[in-house]
Amino acid sequence: MNKYIFFLTIIFTVVLSGCKSASPVATEEKQSKISIQAFVDGSELIYIKEDKICIQHLAGTTFVGKFVPISINGTNNKWSPVWNKAISEEHQLPKEATALPSKGEWDASNMKVDIRTTGFGTCEVINYPNSKSDHILAIKIDDTIADNPHWYFINIDWE
Repeated sequence: MNKYIFFLTIIFTVVLSGCKSASPVATEEKQSKISIQAFVDGSELIYIKEDKICIQHLAGTTFVGKFVPISINGTNNKWSPVWNKAISEEHQLPKEATALPSKGEWDASNMKVDIRTTGFGTCEVINYPNSKSDHILAIKIDDTIADNPHWYFINIDWE
């Protein structure tokens, strides 16, 4: 019975949180190279290096992916992270073609990171993949100001 109430609460929260501010489908014709959909209630750092992704939980009571799996590049690619304290295990991205570049200097001028939410949290790129960051893309999501979890949609494209 508790699972039933939990899922009803999630559906109710999503409906009331202003779903009009985000769409789970990319608005552009071209499909993003990496698309992530996560239900977040807290603060998380997402790290992507080449074809691996992992998450560091910074704050909040619920770790991302604990109750609702994370979708990567579509609803058929679900990830429920296994947590070791506040760090998730590394996860292989679904296709080799989605691997971030392991060379070059990337920034906002040649890598587009579009982040949307159904809530009021903040999202930002902490660093782009380049020689200074060991070619790691780091994205911070902070949903601690809101009372409920919200959906976050991240689309990443590069030239």
